[in-house]
Amino acid sequence: MAEIEYAIAWKRNDSRQIAGAQVFWRGLGLTDEAMDLRAPELCNVAWSDNKVIGLTTVKLADAPRVKSRVGFLRCAVAPEYRKHHLATFLTRDSLTILEYWSLENPLARVQGLAFVIEASELGSKAAFPMWADWNTHYSLIGYTPRDEQIRLAWFRHARLD
Repeated sequence: MAEIEYAIAWKRNDSRQIAGAQVFWRGLGLTDEAMDLRAPELCNVAWSDNKVIGLTTVKLADAPRVKSRVGFLRCAVAPEYRKHHLATFLTRDSLTILEYWSLENPLARVQGLAFVIEASELGSKAAFPMWADWNTHYSLIGYTPRDEQIRLAWFRHARLD
């Protein structure tokens, strides 16, 4: 397997990251409209052999369940890289990227990073309400109507209003 490089894309409007992400998304079947909506949300991009093999996007929004504003993360990984912990690394690093950005932008009031687990490959890890591995500390905070887990990691500087 070729070397994997990671690039921070959050709030950078980097044309190389966006173009690479669009090629990746097109391969996953996303529409041009969906790609246009997600491009400004790019957070972390994984590259190998000059092509995007995985990425995260983050949408900032209020989370009524926890009465806070958080980033909602999406992670996508190329099928041939799904058994290599790439999603774990992308998600962990996205947490760090967004936490530092939040510290530098306190008026955004972003308190943590959340995501819905849609992948069926979770296995026995689903049984643990808190994940302390990889230094992420994602906790189970509920389920979607489709019984998918919702996980949240609070930033260290998070404060409830």
